[in-house]
Amino acid sequence: MKKIFLIFILILCISANTVSFAEDSAPTLGQRIAKEAALWLGTPYGYSDGAEGYGSPVDCSGLVMRVYEAFGIELPRSSSLQAAEGERVDLNNMIAGDIVCFMYEDGTIGHVGIYIGDNVMIHSPRSDKFVEFSRNFEDWGFAKAVYGRRIIAESDYIPREPDEVILSELNRLFAKSNSVKTNHLKDLIIPDISAQVPEVLPDWYKTVVLQIGNPLMTVDNTEKYIDPDGVAAPCIINNRTHLPLRNVAEEFGVTVEWIGGDTKEIRLSANGVVINLYVDSPVAIANGVTKYVDCVPIIIEEKTYIPIKFIADEFGWIITWDGENKKISLSGYPSEI
Repeated sequence: MKKIFLIFILILCISANTVSFAEDSAPTLGQRIAKEAALWLGTPYGYSDGAEGYGSPVDCSGLVMRVYEAFGIELPRSSSLQAAEGERVDLNNMIAGDIVCFMYEDGTIGHVGIYIGDNVMIHSPRSDKFVEFSRNFEDWGFAKAVYGRRIIAESDYIPREPDEVILSELNRLFAKSNSVKTNHLKDLIIPDISAQVPEVLPDWYKTVVLQIGNPLMTVDNTEKYIDPDGVAAPCIINNRTHLPLRNVAEEFGVTVEWIGGDTKEIRLSANGVVINLYVDSPVAIANGVTKYVDCVPIIIEEKTYIPIKFIADEFGWIITWDGENKKISLSGYPSEI
């Protein structure tokens, strides 16, 4: 079962399985949008617009559309069209409630999120993941944040939905949290938007840092050997980074099986994702779908090395490359073992 870290942009008091708001001044439009976005945290990603309400699968643009819809604001369904709405703002001038727009290398807008303050956004990132927060997201994984969109000015906003409705919905989700896998509500009390994400992520969010040619990896600031023999290290083959497989994958709770046979099959599984790779073959099968890797798995001195980008994409890990120091950083939510 995947642990989901849920953040609520509310002042909450949790007692006897109920939630209540503390008294405060009237929230701004942006703060109310942030509250609404927080109700979707922990919702599974899906190619859907979340039409069935909180907890139903939703993709990035579907999330943004539904959040604004709660305030009577209609937005287009696609991220590229949402990125043309409202007023363009620089990333360093965004306020809570703005839409963060991400651009792919080909120049198209392919991802959006909702800014909630303090360089943090809420978004629905990709398949096999859940609606979550991201801190310091400007160069986030598969795309680069390029600008924000401010949809409506504070002076034009007329409140439509009372806090009591949001409160009722939050209590409904809280009551389900023990039985519904996709809505693990945390009784985390957050005083304000500027402090709603901790500087140190919870211990079940893992970061592994590796360096080309270095047999040591750093796992949450602790050094370990990548392989028990203390020799195997990441390497670059045909301009693609390959990693010794087993210990790195197992740090994220991935089960690694050597199936072997004529095809030299390797099976990786975690959180409902099953990947089949084949040594010296560009063919890969992810949850029954045939895909192709641009650099094949290989065996070097009896150790299996895999192309890390393909695996990271399939399991939803964030991968960053430090070219100057030849370091690879992998971050993600490990599977529970």
